[in-house]
Amino acid sequence: CIPETHALCLTGNRFRATASYHDHLGRDGVGYASPLTSESGTFWFFSPENIELLIKVIDGRDANNAFWLFHGSASNVQYTVTVTDTVDDVQKTYSNPLGNFGSGGDIEAFPQ
Repeated sequence: CIPETHALCLTGNRFRATASYHDHLGRDGVGYASPLTSESGTFWFFSPENIELLIKVIDGRDANNAFWLFHGSASNVQYTVTVTDTVDDVQKTYSNPLGNFGSGGDIEAFPQ
């Protein structure tokens, strides 16, 4: 994984996360990535001062032999998060509908 304007590299650069959105005015776009820690980062859609989405991938292999994925929204725009395991070439997609304040977790996102 190589960090880019629209992609986060997480958990030892093993995972690549991207985000897209659809807002209440009918506009579509992609998220701008801002890393926080090696396991987490945010995306903004409209302004760098306004975080819209948090993504975190945790190595949970000691607990259940899987990497865990968490996403949390800070708005109610529709979003889609796509996370790719660059080692196993497995991709997962998580979505939130327009008008919903959505967050989620998947502790079996990337089984090993």
